[in-house]
Formats: sequence, C-alpha cells, structure tokens
Amino acid sequence: MTKSRRIWGCRERPSASRVWIRVTRLTRVACLVTFFSFAALAVRGDVLIDFEGFTAMGNSPGAAVPAASQVSTQFLATDGVLFESGSLFIAAVNLGVNHATSGSKGIGGVTAAGTLSYSTPIDAEFFLPGDPATAGVTDFVSVRGDQHGVGGLVTLQAFDIHGLLLDTNTQLDSGGPTLQISTVGIHSVSFFSATANVAFDDFTFGPVRAAPEPSSAASLGSGMLCLIGISRCRSRAR
Repeated sequence: MTKSRRIWGCRERPSASRVWIRVTRLTRVACLVTFFSFAALAVRGDVLIDFEGFTAMGNSPGAAVPAASQVSTQFLATDGVLFESGSLFIAAVNLGVNHATSGSKGIGGVTAAGTLSYSTPIDAEFFLPGDPATAGVTDFVSVRGDQHGVGGLVTLQAFDIHGLLLDTNTQLDSGGPTLQISTVGIHSVSFFSATANVAFDDFTFGPVRAAPEPSSAASLGSGMLCLIGISRCRSRAR
C-alpha cells in the first residue's frame, strides 16, 4: 500500500522532529553569539562608572556641593581614574529615572567656590590602578549626556601625557548622546556642554596601563636618528 504524504504549500511539511532540530540549532547559535559578545567585552576589560553609589545632591546649579556628593579620588586606587573640575572634585547629582542615562544619578562640574555648575568642564585623569603615583593611559573613553536634550552641543576632548590634544568628539545634545574617543595614549579627558545645562553619566574607559616614560621616548627618538645617520653614511660610502 502506498503511504500518502501531507503537502504544505509546494513543499512537504517538515516533521516535528525536524522542526525541533532546527529550533535547537538556532538556539545554540543565539547562545554562542551572546556568549562571545560578553566574552569580547570581558577581554577588553572596560570600566563603567554610573555614580549610583554616591549620595547625590539636588541638580540645581549654584548650590554648594556637600562632602557626601563630592566625587574625586574614590576610583583612583581601584580603577585608576581621578575626577576634578573647577575644584578638586565633581558633583554627584540626583537627576531621576529617565533623566539619567542609567539609574537616577549623574555628575556635574563644580566652580572654584565649590558650587554646582554645568558650565564648568569635568576633567578625568588616568593613573595606574594600585599605583596612583604612576601616570596611566588608556585607548578608549566614552561618556553620555543626560536624556533631557536641549539641542546644544556637548564635547569630549582627549589629551596625551604631555597635555597635547589627541582628538575631539562633539555631538548634538538630542537626549542621551554618547561621546566617545578611541585613540592610543589617552591620559586625560575633558567634557562639557555649550549650553551649560547638561549633566553627564555612564563614564566608561578601557584598560589603563602605565604611561611610557619620557626618557624612553627620547631614547627611542635618539635611536632612530642614529639609524638614519648610519644609513646615510652607508649610502655615501657606496
């Protein structure tokens, strides 16, 4: 007796076992993609600071920044970053959910008089984690503006160990903009808003290593000059 086949459209309808095999394979692929995505982040070892652990002050500019809301050296020993502004600290401010880019807290600049100011740039400087006496560098930094966009410009600048500008990233404050710079040898960054009413959040940076010694760089330069000189002498001798 000939067994009949069930037809699904123009193709033979797949059996339940075949469907299960396909679903299982797709699930495995999705799991592998997720795993390797997290593994890649772990390998680079980025540090994300969301400032949620601080006692935040109100977000009105001009208010004195209390000691509990001052952010400065708290991440220096563990992560190798120091924050400062017009004073030797920045301010943790209470923005609220859907105003901060994550959680409810962000950061603002501080004047020389110790008051909250969104017109004063925020500076971050890197040192070797576990050895704050040793200057450090990283190759990646990012920070986000708050989600209440007002249409002005926000800017992130990166500097090398000598204070020379490496790169600048400026974006429109359209609500939660992500400023980021990827370049070799970032020792410090500065970020600010042109409209003086943007708080920042989610400061992220790549692994910090010891900055190259100036003497090493000078020796390398001298060595290159010597090699060039030797090459020219050989050319003339020929």
